[in-house]
Parts: sequence; C-alpha cells; structure tokens
Amino acid sequence: MKKRLLVVEDTPVLAENMADLFRMEGYEVDISENGFEGLQRLKESKYDLIITDLIMPVMDGETLVSEIRIMTPTVPVIVLTARHLDVVLQDALRAVGVDLILNKTVEIDLLLDYVSKLAGRNDER
Repeated sequence: MKKRLLVVEDTPVLAENMADLFRMEGYEVDISENGFEGLQRLKESKYDLIITDLIMPVMDGETLVSEIRIMTPTVPVIVLTARHLDVVLQDALRAVGVDLILNKTVEIDLLLDYVSKLAGRNDER
C-alpha cells in the first residue's frame, strides 16, 4: 500500500513541485495551501507523514502542528521553512510535536531520505 503524504504549503508552485517529486517516488500526495485547509484534509483522510511550511495565511504551521497532535498524536511532521530559526523557536516547535525541521534549500536526496524514514516509522510499532 502506498504511503500517503500531506503537503501544507502556501506557495502553489513549490507545493506542486514537492507533490510531483513525492509522487515520482511512489507516494500518494494531497496538497493544502494553509493550516486550516490541512486540518480539514486530516479530518477526511489518514496520512503517514505531514510536511508543512511555517508562515502561511489563515493558520500558521506551529498552530497546525499543535492541532495535528490533538487529532493524531503519532503522525510524523516535518517543518520545511525558508526562515532561519533560532534555537528557542526550534525548541518551541519540537515542544508542540514537530519531528524534524528543515530549510527549504535542503538537498532533494536528503529530503527524500527523511521522508522515507519518517513515513514508515509507524510501521515498526
């Protein structure tokens, strides 16, 4: 069975590029353009991994992760951001349940490796 990913990103071109990349790797991918829309999708479907931006309209990534943790505590979450995050903000994100924080300039192979490992994490339980 294919792993399902949710990409929450407010830049349409970036969201589509990520979705295409993951689909080429064999994942099923849904896209949401803000945290609120992402939560709606999460109510309708189960995902093996969620990748979210931090700064988005309607609902930001940190709030989204807090809500995800209430709905589904074990789904892995990657924050993919263009912002430089200081240690305090990184710690705050981890405290609300973010599994991994990456810069949007991350190498594709590294991103795919992290996604593969985290999307399969719950299989081991």
